[in-house]
Amino acid sequence: MFYDLFRRPGENRDEFVAAYTGLIAARWGLVGEALENTCLHVREHDFPETLATISAIARDAGFAKPGVERFVDADGFHRLLCFAT
Repeated sequence: MFYDLFRRPGENRDEFVAAYTGLIAARWGLVGEALENTCLHVREHDFPETLATISAIARDAGFAKPGVERFVDADGFHRLLCFAT
């Protein structure tokens, strides 16, 4: 099982950071220092890959079957994948 943040197809990291921190600011209900620290964490520590890249990494690691997507949020940032050998 693999659950993480993902960049959406065609999205580079800078675009991801802008979109994801915008979503955090608009929907998570954080204010002040909590909002600033959360967005700072995303800018400095989150380096998500695309679904295609994660699938290729899993295949190269020996997972012969494609990952089954069990969850994706409405915005396409959070995904849960199940891989099998």
